[in-house]
Amino acid sequence: MGESPEQEIENLEVELAQAMLHNDVAALDKFLSDEVIFTDPQGDVIDKAQDLTLHQSGGLVVTTYETADLIIRVFGSTAITNLKARVGGMFKGSPFYGVYRYTRTYLKEHGKWRIIAAQATAIASEGGIDKQ
Repeated sequence: MGESPEQEIENLEVELAQAMLHNDVAALDKFLSDEVIFTDPQGDVIDKAQDLTLHQSGGLVVTTYETADLIIRVFGSTAITNLKARVGGMFKGSPFYGVYRYTRTYLKEHGKWRIIAAQATAIASEGGIDKQ
């Protein structure tokens, strides 16, 4: 018997973290729906092309991505994840490090889970907006 939807999503979260750490734009492209909406910690809305360009250009380089407290909820062909992550690296030439809460919404289309929405919120009490 195959994996449960919860296990599939948990595996995708692990693969997504690896793609970010290795700046694997091709893998990131496969995880994201063409219609994805991402709200970053500053409240800016970014689409798929902007996100992939940021990674491809080196504008965002993630060197640390450690997660905890993963919560997964599945509702048929929709899944929501919430997790805490310690993230660090370079953003547009400046170092950054912080603790963030990520919420992602997945939709299963044509047998594949894809991220259709995501939001990152800085946890200020844990250094979510500090730079290294």
